[in-house]
Amino acid sequence: MNLKDIVIIRSEKTKAENVYNYISTENMLPNKGGIVLTNTVPNGGNLSVYKKGDVLLSNIRPYFKKIWLATHDGTASNDVIVFQSRQNIDNRYLYYVLADDNFFSYVMTGAKGTKMPRGDKKQMMLYPVFCPPLDEQKRIAEILGAFDDKIELLQKQNKTLEDMAKALFKSWFVDFDVVRAKQKGLPKADIMREYHLTDDLYDLFPSSFADSPLGPIPSGWEVVKISDVARVVGGGTPSTKQTKFFSASGTAIAWLTPKDLSGYQYKYIDHGQTDITQEGLTHSSAQLMPTNSIVFSSRAPIGYIAISLGEIATNQGFKSLVPLERHWTEFLYQYLCYNRYIIEGLGTGSTFKEVSGSVMKNISLCFPSSEILKAFEQETEIINSKQKIIMKEIQTLTELRDTLLPRLISGKIRV
Repeated sequence: MNLKDIVIIRSEKTKAENVYNYISTENMLPNKGGIVLTNTVPNGGNLSVYKKGDVLLSNIRPYFKKIWLATHDGTASNDVIVFQSRQNIDNRYLYYVLADDNFFSYVMTGAKGTKMPRGDKKQMMLYPVFCPPLDEQKRIAEILGAFDDKIELLQKQNKTLEDMAKALFKSWFVDFDVVRAKQKGLPKADIMREYHLTDDLYDLFPSSFADSPLGPIPSGWEVVKISDVARVVGGGTPSTKQTKFFSASGTAIAWLTPKDLSGYQYKYIDHGQTDITQEGLTHSSAQLMPTNSIVFSSRAPIGYIAISLGEIATNQGFKSLVPLERHWTEFLYQYLCYNRYIIEGLGTGSTFKEVSGSVMKNISLCFPSSEILKAFEQETEIINSKQKIIMKEIQTLTELRDTLLPRLISGKIRV
């Protein structure tokens, strides 16, 4: 049996003015990450229509593995294929057939184009599939769906934790809430209760502002350049003609490209899709950075950010930060996250924008006292520890699911 026996490619179209719940390749996440909301919609032309339960697949660069089981009706870009399950085919089972890595590998064998390969729809429909009875399809989907439900729950918990850290950063270092409250002369007990401060933490914050090149900042804090508080590190790529310079992920030196962070949903990262060997590091301009370095993509696109869980290197698409003090890491990470769009605006270039090393080094920021930075690191330490645990749990569940998936949908394991 082939894919054409269990699916139909939905051909219904509508005009762009009828757009709603729009899905394009841009707001589909790599590695089966689903979708994110977008405010960008097309101005003209025709759009594909999709229905709840359809499976949407990005047909540009299929190796990104962008796929989504629709939870509602909507419209989609013409670069998104809309698969509708045939009668007696469970739509969740269909999703897992198409989410199998073997399917994406198959699609790439027939993809056309070099820089922007597109899958061949006719070839896709010839993909061999195993189609058990409907009740078994549902049992398979239920088993795999249990993994995805748990992963989704953990991802929501992770986002909640990160939102807490971001809110604390904004309160302390952007809105200066505690300093403003003290300046207004509000009762100490009220301030401590409102902002969850201990006596010692309360005393660390000043009660007035001073003029600076960045505008009023808390008294005693200073304006510094990024190069004053972190080492700015570029990267490089070993010759791709030398296979000895590269190794499987997790087997050698962690090495990142911006592609590794596309759709990446976690604060921390340990490895990309490919490692480099010691020889590859030696024969390239890549530099090995220590644990807790902050990787920041400086082009194509600008603004992917993560903290390294171990030693790491990157390709030339990064201008990363190695904080000069360990307890500055969380502050600098949150600073980059909060200001990523401002930094993106500093990029130059005609083909694609890039933030240079000199520009990165000379970015000015308001820098608090060392004591407050230590306190911020301590306040967020529990959050960060939980996020690391969640990330590992998600990785374990994902590996188990991806091990089971091809066995279940190929019939090697019957349920």
